[in-house]
Amino acid sequence: MRGRRNTHLSNASTSSSSSTDTSATTSARTSLSEKDLEQCDYLLADDHKPKPRNPFIFYVFATAICISLFTGFSLWQCSTTTVESSPLAISPAAIPHKAGGLPFVDDAGKERWTIYIPPNDSFPLSTPEYQHLCRDAKRLRGTKWSVQQLLRPSGRDTFHDTSFMDVDAVEASGVLSTSTNISPGTCQKSLTFIMDGDASFGKTLLLLWMSYGYAKRDGRAFFLDDSAWAYGRYDSYFTPLPRPGCAPPPRSHLLPCPLQAKHLVITPTTARATFDEDVNDIFKRQLPSGRKKDAAVFDLVRSGYESTFHLIGDDASYAEQRVQQLRASANQHHQPLVGMHIRRGDLRPFELQFSQDYLPVERFTDAAKTSLGPAVDSQGILLLASDDPDIIDSAELTLAASPYHLKKTQERIQLATKLALDRTSPAEPIREPGSAYVKHVDENAGWDGGFYTGLFYSLGDTRSRQQRLLQGQLSQGGTSKETLRMRELVARGYLLDLAVLGQSESVVCAVSSAACRILGVMMGREAIQSGKWVNVDDNRVWSWDGRK
Repeated sequence: MRGRRNTHLSNASTSSSSSTDTSATTSARTSLSEKDLEQCDYLLADDHKPKPRNPFIFYVFATAICISLFTGFSLWQCSTTTVESSPLAISPAAIPHKAGGLPFVDDAGKERWTIYIPPNDSFPLSTPEYQHLCRDAKRLRGTKWSVQQLLRPSGRDTFHDTSFMDVDAVEASGVLSTSTNISPGTCQKSLTFIMDGDASFGKTLLLLWMSYGYAKRDGRAFFLDDSAWAYGRYDSYFTPLPRPGCAPPPRSHLLPCPLQAKHLVITPTTARATFDEDVNDIFKRQLPSGRKKDAAVFDLVRSGYESTFHLIGDDASYAEQRVQQLRASANQHHQPLVGMHIRRGDLRPFELQFSQDYLPVERFTDAAKTSLGPAVDSQGILLLASDDPDIIDSAELTLAASPYHLKKTQERIQLATKLALDRTSPAEPIREPGSAYVKHVDENAGWDGGFYTGLFYSLGDTRSRQQRLLQGQLSQGGTSKETLRMRELVARGYLLDLAVLGQSESVVCAVSSAACRILGVMMGREAIQSGKWVNVDDNRVWSWDGRK
């Protein structure tokens, strides 16, 4: 544009150059540089000189655009939040006969949605049903979620989907039948954690702590449902949780998704769908670094651990005495108390090279030796906890740990191998005196090789019953007392290992195991940051689910 303005020459300059060839003049004009034009500025007439741009005008213009956008977004938010009280247009035919997502359009023309659970449905719903509800929630919020997330005010630390309407608001409109009369004593906000039939005790424990910490942070009353837990009752292991000072909400109001629902219900299976996008997004906005994000989630889990992990009875006394005994022994040998947790069984590590195998035991022992430092004497100890009862006697591990001596973390409850059971209670066919009939007796099934889900479900049951359990045809209500007793022993031994190892000065483990992530929570953030909690699987840092 400037080049064009500078081609408007005055009459004097035109007449003085009239003898110049026209084509040469055109070529000279088009070849002028910015510097040449500035040097020839005196040739321009005053009324044709370009006027300098005022930067103040630009700032005023940009500010006006920002104010317009902010005002428009604020009005849009008001329109979407005030529509809660407007009548709704939901056709009775559109109401599903089973639990599912319910989209509708309100009288203001806004697209809204909720999660509908028939009031007469049983509680808790099955795992597939809860998963279906979370899939519906993700589908209904669609791309609007991403747009609203981008535009939400920075002061909010949680995401609020303005197109979602809670169940009580939909019921108050009269469109959906009211599930029950809500008494004044009903909690305004709550979180119910359901301990289901998942065989992983550690995974359930981690998610319980995370849910409790989130409820505490978000000002929600916390309820626990252990009626279908594979390990029996919560108070068989821990002191009972304090009761909220309000009544639980109607069961049809308990939603697994979205996270902003007034009354949440979370299970170990649906927790990822509930927390994964929303909670991680919260902390990504507050703490851009992924490691810092994990630290923020860590605080939630740690809060739940401190509030709930209180063993009961003789187990609590034993764990305390065992820690004192082991610390005294370590001090005697002038060494720190260092432990290892080695998970075998049906779990495979994250590291690609060993994804179909186990990590070499040298990974654990080398890291433990680094934490221990040079051996002062040949009697130094190294604690070991594992789901494989035979590993402590293996020549491979003994050699790798040398010159240190391996010692069991706790000796109160030990898993028995088939060999040990055959020595104490041999299974032999039974023959009645004078009879040719021989009654077959099943072989002893020991805890060989570590924790296997199928083996866990078969404890105390016949083979046919085991198959029914694996197919999900039996709940806790159909579990025998003997089965629950054996499962409780397994769980108590696991908890004692964690309680003792968690008091060590350093722990080496693989983060692919839930026990390893639990130990990180028990030892605390400082232990993780200072390298006293050591992961030997795929160089990953601590995270609530082990993922990068």
